[in-house]
Amino acid sequence: MEYQEALRFIHSRPRLPSHGSPERMKTLLDRVGHPERKLSFVHITGTNGKGSAAAMMSSILIESGKRVGLFTSPYICDYRERFQINGKPITENELTKLVGKLAIEINQMEADGFFVTEFELGTVLAFQYFLEQKCDVVVLEVGIGGVHDATNVIPPPLVSVVMPVGMDHTTILGDTLEAITREKAGIIKGNPTVSYPLQNEEVLTVLMERCAQTGSRLVLPSAASVDIFHSDVRGTAFRYGTEDFFVPLIGEHQAYNGTVAIEAANLLGIDLETAKKGLSKAWLPARMEILRQDPLIILDGAHNLDAVKALCRNIQKWAISHLTVVVGMMRDKEVGEVLHTLSGVAERIRTVSIETPRAAMANELAVQARLYCADVDVLQDVRQAVSWILQQKTPVLICGSFYLAGEIRLRFRDNRRKP
Repeated sequence: MEYQEALRFIHSRPRLPSHGSPERMKTLLDRVGHPERKLSFVHITGTNGKGSAAAMMSSILIESGKRVGLFTSPYICDYRERFQINGKPITENELTKLVGKLAIEINQMEADGFFVTEFELGTVLAFQYFLEQKCDVVVLEVGIGGVHDATNVIPPPLVSVVMPVGMDHTTILGDTLEAITREKAGIIKGNPTVSYPLQNEEVLTVLMERCAQTGSRLVLPSAASVDIFHSDVRGTAFRYGTEDFFVPLIGEHQAYNGTVAIEAANLLGIDLETAKKGLSKAWLPARMEILRQDPLIILDGAHNLDAVKALCRNIQKWAISHLTVVVGMMRDKEVGEVLHTLSGVAERIRTVSIETPRAAMANELAVQARLYCADVDVLQDVRQAVSWILQQKTPVLICGSFYLAGEIRLRFRDNRRKP
């Protein structure tokens, strides 16, 4: 099997939500010897901030001397980004070998009437890879939800992390905040758990109930103990309690994300100085990522209302004027509310179509955007969008989807203007 053949095998699987059938995962894991039972995990769920928390935790654990596996979703530019050890993605050869081994089992399962989704296959690949590579701990990001997520086949983790919970994936997880939280709280299994400090009260009530039911200790960082004293394009500096921290991720919300990583590290017995050094080295693409300084181009994967609100709060604090927002979205998101929120910081809005079946077409987005912004136009595809962005003399913000962020990053790299 060649690398491109391995990728085709992965992507040919049904692209259904990760919130699926535990029975399929159990059947596949039975066949490969349950690698997840031989690994230790930090398990992370939530609606927003999972990727940031995973990057911070991975960086802290690496700084502590551990060999750290990191499994995240979605990837931005390259599928191999989803499987990292100490910050380095799996090689093409390693991924190809793993897929070749698993393909035999999956083909047999499908012959017996069990289909395997793309996310389930990726999750098992991760378990196999991290076990073969003798990882000390794996930072594992949930796909969707918690209870029924493919990642939730693991034994009780060392620490569970619940980032801010909001209304997203309502057709899968439920149409109330309580229902969504109960799904996500399913990763709590009698182990210590850290919650985001500014969690909604309704969410926090459900988390407390789950922890009481499972005998889990719940740690809630003190939001009142956070003092953000600097936040710009270089990162976020903040005081938590009596200690000063810096994380090179952009946006004031990263300070609160940072407190979660600090408390989780403490539960793992990692000293404060190590946690500081680890935080200072954390990095994540497409989270208020600066693609160019002058004129400013910002790329963000914000794709639901809560994430877009947080993004716009940071834009407003930076007092960026004459901003153009380039937006592409999935049609199953809160499109109208997101566009309304973006209009609060945008002088102009340009809509773009993303190359995926779930995406809203640029023309559809433009119709709704014109309800809130006077200057709206359509960019038919990402190639045209990058060409247009590179000609602008005023700041540009690109957001609305991680699919868009990945396409933009790839094409921006290839089409950047010569100095």
